[in-house]
Amino acid sequence: MKDIKRQLPKGWKWEKIGNHIAQAQSGLACGEKSRKEGFPHLRMNNISNDLRLDLTHVWKIPATEKEISIYSVQRGDILFNNTNSPALVGKSCLFNIECEETFLFSNHLTRIRTRSSLNSRYLLYWIGILWQRRYFEDNCDKWVNQAAIRVEDSVFPFDIPLPPTINDQIAIANELERKMAEVEAMRQAALRQKDAVNALQSARLREFFPFKKVERLPAGWRWEKLRKLSTNIQYGISISSTSIQKGCKLLRITDIQNGKVDWGQVPYCECNGEKEAKYLLKDGDIVFVRTGATTGKSFLIRKPDHALFASYLIRVQCSSDLINPDYLYTFFQSPAYWDYISQGARGGTLAGFNATMLSKMMIPMPPTIDEQAKIANICEQRLSESRIIQHSAEKQLKAIKAMPGAILREVFDFGKN
Repeated sequence: MKDIKRQLPKGWKWEKIGNHIAQAQSGLACGEKSRKEGFPHLRMNNISNDLRLDLTHVWKIPATEKEISIYSVQRGDILFNNTNSPALVGKSCLFNIECEETFLFSNHLTRIRTRSSLNSRYLLYWIGILWQRRYFEDNCDKWVNQAAIRVEDSVFPFDIPLPPTINDQIAIANELERKMAEVEAMRQAALRQKDAVNALQSARLREFFPFKKVERLPAGWRWEKLRKLSTNIQYGISISSTSIQKGCKLLRITDIQNGKVDWGQVPYCECNGEKEAKYLLKDGDIVFVRTGATTGKSFLIRKPDHALFASYLIRVQCSSDLINPDYLYTFFQSPAYWDYISQGARGGTLAGFNATMLSKMMIPMPPTIDEQAKIANICEQRLSESRIIQHSAEKQLKAIKAMPGAILREVFDFGKN
């Protein structure tokens, strides 16, 4: 972003940020230190996208008295992310906690302390508008070294628009803080609504699938291993994707979003003959994510484009005379399914999820295909109602995410000269 001078309100002036900074200190590297005992150690993950300090997950590390004296934070300090990906450089928050506990900060952060001539909250919001405009990302190449960018290079030389007095800075910061708090309240309300819908969906699915492996099923039902209900359980193809519209499409994990696939955005791959036939997706296939943050998630293929499926997916093809694909997919959304999947977790992750594990899964089977279809239809009708509410909550969260930037632009977007 170009450093463009703007028409300031009467009495305002542009000044170098560096003229008002008392100290900029890089933080303490965690290294091989314990992450469970000692002093809270703030990292980039503790900075939210809307300039808040997030203490949900905080490491603890031991520290010497000298390290504490150098790397502790006090109320009013700004924590500025100085490394990681260019898109995250400049992500900042204010340490505004009154407590007796000593907090340290990571070497991926820079602690900024202002002089009395510059209110730290006012500076935080100005850094926030620069981050929203991707200023740090666009200029990262000229500042970066092997470890991190220097705040002295990336922030200090920049001009900040200052109102006539420090009290004016505080008043503006107070108003911005009030508006940001309103946005956060809206975000929390939307998250509660989304959580409530998710709980409702789980409750409805549990009504249809209350079973556990050790429990007896209703009369006429039976337990059956998935491998006996399927004609094929296989991993996807390892092949490079391309944007060139030639050959087959290649369905990847990232193409499955919120239970949907936008086939127009799915890339292509060049594959012919036996391989194409082996990995070609068909109507009624169910694919599973076998790695990453969404491990265990499934997707029912309906009327696909001419497409293959990538190696980080597992495909199950149902035996049509034994099980209805809609019924099986509905079961794969249920808490009973996720309880089974969690049993394969290793070290808190779902690293154990694979085709073998999937094939051994026990499925509760109604007596007939028709009854399976009936259960799937009723369940889908009930879930569709909650999905409408869920979609509304997600849409609201997306709009709320854009609000902090809009609020900052109201204050800091002055007319160009």
